[in-house]
Order: sequence, then C-alpha cells, then structure tokens
Amino acid sequence: MKTHSQRCRNAFDWWKRKHELAELQHDLHNAGPVRAEHWKAEREIKNLQEFMREERYTEDQIDKFYDDVCSTNDMLLKKYVTRFRIRNDEDKNILPQIMNRWKEYTAMRKLIKYQINFCTNNTQDERADIQRAFNKMKKGPMHLTDELWRLPTKTLTELGVKTS
Repeated sequence: MKTHSQRCRNAFDWWKRKHELAELQHDLHNAGPVRAEHWKAEREIKNLQEFMREERYTEDQIDKFYDDVCSTNDMLLKKYVTRFRIRNDEDKNILPQIMNRWKEYTAMRKLIKYQINFCTNNTQDERADIQRAFNKMKKGPMHLTDELWRLPTKTLTELGVKTS
C-alpha cells in the first residue's frame, strides 16, 4: 500500500511531466519551426494580395481567390489525411488504388467521348462549320482581353504610347 508521501510525489511527478509537455507544445507553437513556417506563409499571402492589387484586381476578386485557394487546400488536406488513415486500416488499404483506377477510367471515358463527338462533328458539313466558328470565337478577342487585363500598368502604358 502506498503511503501519503508516495502518492503526493507521484502526483507531483505527473504534474511536472504534464507541465513540461505543455510548455514544449507552447514553445513549438509560438517560436518553433512550425510558427516560422506559418509566419512565412502569412507574409507570402500578404505579398501576393498586394501584387494582385497592383495588377488591378478588385478586393472582391482577391477575397474570392483567397477563399477558393483556402477551401482547395482544406479539401486536399482532408483527402490526404483520409488516405493515410485508410492505408493504416488493414481492411481498407487497397481502397486508394481502387479510387485512382476509377478516376483514370472516368477520365479516359470522357476523353474518348470528346474525341468521338469531335470526329462526328467533322464528318458532317454543318457541324464542322459551326465547330470551327465556335473555336474561332472561343480563342478570339476574349482571350486577348484576358491577356491584356493581366499585363502590368507600365507595359500597358508603353503599348498605348507606341500605338498612338
């Protein structure tokens, strides 16, 4: 049977271990390599947002782009964590391979469908003309507009001066 002093010593040792772990966790979170990576990522995000402002994106576009990137990253992180968990489960460790094969099959099916529709359209005169006109419209001025919109202001001014 343990005496009162032994129980107190064990309780103190337990508290000391828990306190040291909590301090280590706090130090790693606030000053360790994880926090340095976090600060670096935050700085890069701010720099990219400033760059987008310089490139004349609106605040709504910047916020939407930021939210899209964050949601994509969250979704990918969830997917990877789920895959790691599945690999550790002996009953489900083949599931990621099955999913990858299913994705490849679906992608190949879509590609074959696209190619068959493309060939069918080219064999019929009316559809071939419509397809050619659509592709010309799709790659026309809108493509040029998007490219011009992304150019820096300095380049656009130089182009304006040269054309006038």
